[in-house]
Amino acid sequence: MSDKPAYRDLKYAIRSRPASDYEIKPVEWLWPGRFALGAYSRIDGDPGLGKSQIAIDMAARVTRGADWPVDDDAKAEVGSVILISAEDDPERVIVPRLKAAGADLGRVHLTGDVFNWNLEGPESTRDLSLETDANILYDLIHNLHYVRMVIIDPLNAFLGHTDAHRDSEIRGKILAPLAQVAQDTNTAIISIGHLNKSSSKRNKGYAITS
Repeated sequence: MSDKPAYRDLKYAIRSRPASDYEIKPVEWLWPGRFALGAYSRIDGDPGLGKSQIAIDMAARVTRGADWPVDDDAKAEVGSVILISAEDDPERVIVPRLKAAGADLGRVHLTGDVFNWNLEGPESTRDLSLETDANILYDLIHNLHYVRMVIIDPLNAFLGHTDAHRDSEIRGKILAPLAQVAQDTNTAIISIGHLNKSSSKRNKGYAITS
């Protein structure tokens, strides 16, 4: 009797394509050399270092086509920005910060929840969940005018039922769909994450909690 596994009985197979089938495409940039279009990126750091303010400043530059800092001759292409936020009050914090940064407020779209409508029942809203709502984010990007940048601040506020402490769950249920949305819409999706002191004996130092 053979000990070889019965491969022919498997219901699934790995799909592959030769590299020659792929069209080589140049990288397009939101901020040249730093944040790419069609890709998911992160801004992670200690609390209180101004990560959200960096994102606000970037959003303002995109909405008015301003120069990028540090890099000579690097200028943002004018476009719209989606800001998904859970921590700050729009009227008291977010909009005043955007205005102070010189943003074109008409090009910044704030959200953080999902509107549920039912022709036969009551309307309601719920918190956005990146675990289940990637398709809704995709539709929002397409329905707005020329979105160049999506900010998620902070990422862990929109994980749904995904365990923030399990890297495999975060990558599979959250980051992979976000990266696909970024690729399909040619948008720079950028999340904000906080660093906390790690209590793990195997990983001393800091750990990203999103």
